[in-house]
Amino acid sequence: MRKPLDKHALVTLLDQRLQEELDLLLRSARDATDGATHADVRSEGDKDMRATEASYQAAGQWKRVQELEHDIAALRALVLHPFAKEAPIALSAIAHLKEHDGERLVMLMPAGGGEKLTAGRSTVVVVTAAAPLGAALLGRHVGDEIEVRHAGKLELATIVSIE
Repeated sequence: MRKPLDKHALVTLLDQRLQEELDLLLRSARDATDGATHADVRSEGDKDMRATEASYQAAGQWKRVQELEHDIAALRALVLHPFAKEAPIALSAIAHLKEHDGERLVMLMPAGGGEKLTAGRSTVVVVTAAAPLGAALLGRHVGDEIEVRHAGKLELATIVSIE
């Protein structure tokens, strides 16, 4: 039997990664804004779209900054719950899944989907409820089998345990 994972440590690690991503994105957004207003991108005619394209890029960067700030706020507001064996899976649950090609641990979180976190000798993959796997896990119980379409194939997994 595996020792329960430290959810607080996992969330702290995820928060650090998202914050690092935000810091990089903020620098990119500032650079894109500076580039969009630089004298070298001013239009030299009605067909010259450099300024317009640069402003679209800057706007896109700032939109992503806002989304990531929202994700970090949601992560920081999340209350971590212990899950009894009979409890349904919800946000902050770590599910141990048995699949046809092995086993894996996934943590259902409001943000950070796709991140791989290491806890001791275990690797935990973060999934969100917006992802097919996260949506399939929500509300399910230990022993349930879930189906997830991945790369056009239907994959099955059994929920072995939750914490």
